[in-house]
Amino acid sequence: RRNRARWRRRRHSDLPAPSRPELAPAARQLPSRRISLLPSLRSHGQTRKSTIAASALQEAIRANHARVQERVAAAVARAGRDPAGVTTVAITKTFDLPVVEAAHAAGLRDLGENRVQEAQVKIEAAPADIRWHLVGHLQRNKARAIPLFHLIQSVDSLRLARALDRHANPSQPILIQVNLTGNPGQHGVAPAELAELCAAIAAETSLHLDGLMTIAPFVDE
Repeated sequence: RRNRARWRRRRHSDLPAPSRPELAPAARQLPSRRISLLPSLRSHGQTRKSTIAASALQEAIRANHARVQERVAAAVARAGRDPAGVTTVAITKTFDLPVVEAAHAAGLRDLGENRVQEAQVKIEAAPADIRWHLVGHLQRNKARAIPLFHLIQSVDSLRLARALDRHANPSQPILIQVNLTGNPGQHGVAPAELAELCAAIAAETSLHLDGLMTIAPFVDE
C-alpha cells in the first residue's frame, strides 16, 4: 500500500509543470463566463422570440375578433337588434398572462375566467382597464373575491347571492345562470325556479341583476 501511495504521488508530480498553470486559470474562468454571458444571450434570444410570438399572437386574436364581430353583425341584423348592445367576451381561462396582454393589445377589453385563483393572478398583473367576467361556477367560500370582477355570470342560488352580497360593492352586476338542458352535471337554476330566484335576489340583496347566462341545448335545426 505504501508503494502504491508513493507511485500515485510520483505519477501526479511527474505531470508537465506548464499544463497545470495553463489549465487552471481557464477552468476558473469558464464558469464565470457562463454565468455572465449565457444568461444575457439567452434572455436576448428569448426576448426576440417572445416579441415575434406576441406580435403574431396579437394579429391572430385581432383577426379572429374581426371574424366574430362579422358574425355578430349578421346575427343582430337578422334579429333587428343594435350591434352596440352585444359585448364579446374572450375567455382566457387556462391561458397565461402573455395571451391576456396580446388580447388587450388587440383591442379586447372584456375577458372571462372560470376559476378565482387563476383569475386573481392574471388580474393583478394585467392592464387595469380590462373588465373581468367570472363565467365559471362560484363556490360560496370564494365569494370574498367578487370585487375582482366586473360581472359575475354564474349566480344560480339565493345562498350564493347572499354570500356575494356580503362582499360585493354596491349594485354589483350579476347574471343568473339558467340550466336549459336539464343536465344535472351542469350548473344553473331550473327555468321553473327562475322567477322566484330573481324576486328573492332583488328583495334580499343589493346585487344588480343584469340578465341571464345560459348555454342553449343542441337542436336539430
